[in-house]
Order: sequence, then C-alpha cells, then structure tokens
Amino acid sequence: MSTYCARVVGGIAVLPPPIQSSWDYVTYGAEALDRSPQIVALREHEIALALADLDCRLSVDFGSRQTQRRIAAEVEFFSANRAFLEDLRNAAEQTLVSRYQKANVAMGSARDCKSGRR
Repeated sequence: MSTYCARVVGGIAVLPPPIQSSWDYVTYGAEALDRSPQIVALREHEIALALADLDCRLSVDFGSRQTQRRIAAEVEFFSANRAFLEDLRNAAEQTLVSRYQKANVAMGSARDCKSGRR
C-alpha cells in the first residue's frame, strides 16, 4: 500500500504516489485512480482484449452456437428428468390452488362479518 505524502510546491498540490490498493482509492479518490499509470495501462489492455474477444466471437458465430448447445442441453435435461419436473409442477400448482382456496374462505368470512352473517 502506498503512503500519502501531501506536498505543496509553489502553491500547487503534488499528486500522491501511484494507487496500489482499494484503501488508496478511498484516500485519494477516483480521479487519482483514473490517472494512475498502472490503471491506464490495464484499461488499454482490457479494451484490446475485449475487442479481440468480440472479433473472435463474431468470426465463429459464437452466439448462435451457444444457443444451439444450450437448447440441446435443456432438451436432454428435460427428457432425463421429465417425471420429476412434472411432479414438481403439479406440487406447485396444488400449493397455489390450496392458497387460493384458503384466501377465498378467508375473504368469505370477512364478507360474512361485514354483512352481519354468521
């Protein structure tokens, strides 16, 4: 971690040493971090890497291939687990029906109280 050495030379504040940790980010602020030579070099490297990755993905039609493989895996999973998934769906539907019925009974009781019925 770097040390903050605040200096004023000829009435001008001298920037602190290069940012090396998150504590430095808090101490010196975002502007100093953005000007750090290490961060500038890292930013340039990451941009070049992202552009190369994009070119590669476009050249091999990555999105389409990924979608095809995902769908194939989903179909395989569903086929292998069909009975379990249907049981799960049926249990969820039954839970919703039960909650709906309980809510209707409660609403009916509330309506009966308002109208004076018992």
